[in-house]
Amino acid sequence: MNGSTGSQRYGCLELCRLREDTLIAAGFTDIFLPIKARENASALELLPDVCAELDQHTEQRDRWDAVIRGVFAGNIFDLGCAATTSMYHEEGVSFHDTRDKLVPRPWVIDDLDALLDRLCSHKYTKAVLFVDNAGADVLLGMLPLARELLRHGTQVVIAANSAPAINDITAAELDALLPQVAAADPLLCKGISSRQLQVVASGSGLPVIDLSKISGELAAAAEGADLVVLEGMGRSIETNLHARLSCDQLNVGMIKHPEVAAALGGRLYDCVCHLVAAGPYVPAGPVLQGQVDQRIKDTAWAVITSGSAAGGPGVPPTPGVGQPGSPNTALPLGALLRFAFHDAGTYDRAKKTGGANGSIRLELATAVRNMRDAARLVDSWRRAINARLASDAQVPAGTAISYADTVQLAGAAAVIATGLSKDALWKPLPVGRVDSPPLSASAAASSDNTTLLPPATLDFGQLACLFLANGYTLDELVALSGAHSIGFRQTPPVAGTPPSLVPLTATPSSFDTDYYSLVLAGSAAFRTDNSLRDPRTLATVQKFAANQAAFHTAFASAYIKMSKMGASWKSYGAALKTAKKTG
Repeated sequence: MNGSTGSQRYGCLELCRLREDTLIAAGFTDIFLPIKARENASALELLPDVCAELDQHTEQRDRWDAVIRGVFAGNIFDLGCAATTSMYHEEGVSFHDTRDKLVPRPWVIDDLDALLDRLCSHKYTKAVLFVDNAGADVLLGMLPLARELLRHGTQVVIAANSAPAINDITAAELDALLPQVAAADPLLCKGISSRQLQVVASGSGLPVIDLSKISGELAAAAEGADLVVLEGMGRSIETNLHARLSCDQLNVGMIKHPEVAAALGGRLYDCVCHLVAAGPYVPAGPVLQGQVDQRIKDTAWAVITSGSAAGGPGVPPTPGVGQPGSPNTALPLGALLRFAFHDAGTYDRAKKTGGANGSIRLELATAVRNMRDAARLVDSWRRAINARLASDAQVPAGTAISYADTVQLAGAAAVIATGLSKDALWKPLPVGRVDSPPLSASAAASSDNTTLLPPATLDFGQLACLFLANGYTLDELVALSGAHSIGFRQTPPVAGTPPSLVPLTATPSSFDTDYYSLVLAGSAAFRTDNSLRDPRTLATVQKFAANQAAFHTAFASAYIKMSKMGASWKSYGAALKTAKKTG
């Protein structure tokens, strides 16, 4: 913003402060006070029932899960957001309906499982809870969280605004409600009367918070805290998502602005559940590199299997392949698998060229339709993954997944959705592949020899020579050929009729053994498939036809080997380090 005082950059904190100062100067100090009072009264009526419902969960983990979901449900009551304001005035906001209809997991930032593990295995001494809105948010969401912490012997400090902002609860308002809260539940009553639960003013009069400028009262009350919970979109997501504290930190909030959803690569009303263990972030090194890789794979799994909303300019909403054993049959799953094969299959062991390097993105001009569809999906997923990584404080700044990694992970996810075990394939599949330089298509073809991809017309001798020359065994050849268990083949156009897609087996969305039965009958789709009845591989075909577990185990091992062929490797978040070619 330019003016007579020069150029100044305004961030979220500065804009919120400017807005509140302007409203106060115009005489508007607490315009939502009547609405807050009404919503507080309504929420207090529900509080005993909400506490009783939580107590019905006899398993500790189930109760913590219900508590955290209640935090998200309460957080939807936010009159600072256009979407929820319209919902409030037109339809009303139901705590129970919202809790039961949260967007499905995985959420845009989803550390819920790690959080539940931590809550069930660790007792906190003191927790500071930064609360957000009045009504259901604080009374039905955050107070039950405080109650559960009290149950486990944790001292709880609730930090609320010192001054009003939109429909945020103030410390004075919440403190005045404590006698009614105490009357609603014995556990909360005990915590309030013993001062194990106390309310303090945060020092803020904004819907966001600068943690470097809290009140002296809060600073004193927070001394010795080993858990800080930042709740709400303003305090948790828009201003402190990347904050680093010296104790455990939990950022929780529901996304109610479409712009925030787009920036994070999530959906409107998506959830952020971000747990950061105590201590500052340490850049990836020999010890932590595996943790960074796992974070990247977790993010990729969430996007590729469940899809993503629009992730900003050039990142359209994209569906996912589906969860294990529950494939999204609207997507070209077989083509996604073959896309991974075609990228890695250009490896030339003798010349040390080609391989799993993402160069297939430069070779799409001559690809068939379903391969181009696969390419569009892979590129959209890659962009969505990187949008999420850009806002993930648990990976080094600038971390971005390569195209080559996305190709191989997408192929693996497609197979897992159609029946292969996730533990067998996804868990051991490495990441860190380096993309080939962005050469022209012709230059890429000169270094990545696409003629090494086996044509469907080869006889067994030609097929075996090609695989053996590049370091595969005959058993691996038979296992990898099982990729034709899923998907379709494209028929050539006939007399002006456009090409069509024909299933490769009777079960094109199931990674089963039907393919090998077709091979044994000599009725598989391609000559290369039927050539596997050769005496040198017949016994392996028969074994896989009769034993799906053996087929799956062999395929997972061969796929991982293939996905590393010819790849150069880097450490994510560290200086680029090109390794010796794999193969």
